[in-house]
Amino acid sequence: MKQEKPCIREVNENLRLVEEGKPLNKSLRYLNQSCQFKKRFDILMDVKFGKTEKVKVYRKEYQQRPEIKARLKEYQKEYHKEYLKRPEIKARLKEYHKEYHKEYLKRPEVKARVKAKNKEYQKEYYQRPEVKARLKAKNKEYLKRPEVKARLKVKKKEYRERPEVKARLKAKNKEYYQRPEVKAKNKEYQKEYHKEYYQRPEVKARLKASRKEYFQRPEVKASRKEYYQRPEVKAKYREYQKEYYQKKKQEEQK
Repeated sequence: MKQEKPCIREVNENLRLVEEGKPLNKSLRYLNQSCQFKKRFDILMDVKFGKTEKVKVYRKEYQQRPEIKARLKEYQKEYHKEYLKRPEIKARLKEYHKEYHKEYLKRPEVKARVKAKNKEYQKEYYQRPEVKARLKAKNKEYLKRPEVKARLKVKKKEYRERPEVKARLKAKNKEYYQRPEVKAKNKEYQKEYHKEYYQRPEVKARLKASRKEYFQRPEVKASRKEYYQRPEVKAKYREYQKEYYQKKKQEEQK
């Protein structure tokens, strides 16, 4: 008659009893008919009596099984997730990362890479329309501050007093005012400005007084007298008087 082998439930139950140090509930002869029980029982006995080499070999072979690998991976993932949530682990990792980051950023190759990356990012960042608008508004508001205006005025004055700056500005201005379009614009502006300037009452009065004072000078009087004694001037004056009286006569006849 064929002898029955122990079922998987009996095998697992008795292996648990062995691990807990309790007596078996089935005979060892009966249980040894299961290869799984015999192999695991031998390992447990080796561990109990200090035969670690066999345990190492079995553990290595055990951990190479696909189902064990998958189970360990899942367990480690869950454990790692729970482990990183502990406050003391968070604090230790934060301190470690801070120190590592500080040391990492001091490396020459990292410095060069970060510098190049920042340069590219800044170049792209400052080209954005919203950034340009924000910076423009900020600079405008900053330059309106009284202390900034005063500081810039002093700095500008000090800068323009430098000999090399004076020479450069002089050359630049000279070149600028020699341009034909600038000359034409200045001429038009001066013409309009002088026209408006000489219509002011205070300017008229000042010019009248200045002219009166000028013609009262002895040297001016002598010069004018000498000028009007010239034959060509006399002839021109007579011609002018003749034309003047003819026009006047024509107007009276009308």
